[in-house]
Amino acid sequence: MARELHSTALIQVPGRDVEWAGFTSAPQWSTTSRALAGTTHRSPENDDVALVVGPRSVTLRTPGGEVTVRYEACAALQVFPDGARHLTGLDGFTVAVEPTLYDRLGPDRVAVIDAGVPAAAVVRMPERDADSIPRPASSPGGGLKSRTRSVLRSLRIGRRS
Repeated sequence: MARELHSTALIQVPGRDVEWAGFTSAPQWSTTSRALAGTTHRSPENDDVALVVGPRSVTLRTPGGEVTVRYEACAALQVFPDGARHLTGLDGFTVAVEPTLYDRLGPDRVAVIDAGVPAAAVVRMPERDADSIPRPASSPGGGLKSRTRSVLRSLRIGRRS
């Protein structure tokens, strides 16, 4: 039983790998250039971070790489009453669409996402406390840039073949 568990285990270790233990890192970015055309919404805190909302996908662009979730391959779309949308693709990648964190990301762009994702994937979420809705940070070192760095440090590790 232990061998079977070890052969299929996934390990998440923030900030480091576990290749020494016979595991290999899972992809951190979409493996091909899957970004499709759309409207680019920049982070007001970091010019190198942008969200692209298009008629067929959403892509998060960062200095390290891109993550794309195509609507046709969306396993779950979490719909928040405040306008946020969190998309999880069938490949396990997630893109958080937070209107408060990107320029010109209004209800019209959120409606594009809602129209593109199959109804069976929609998960309606409860209203969030005002304190839990992300806001751009006014202090240095906070906000989207540091949250992006934090997310990038969280590694999903998969078993080496």
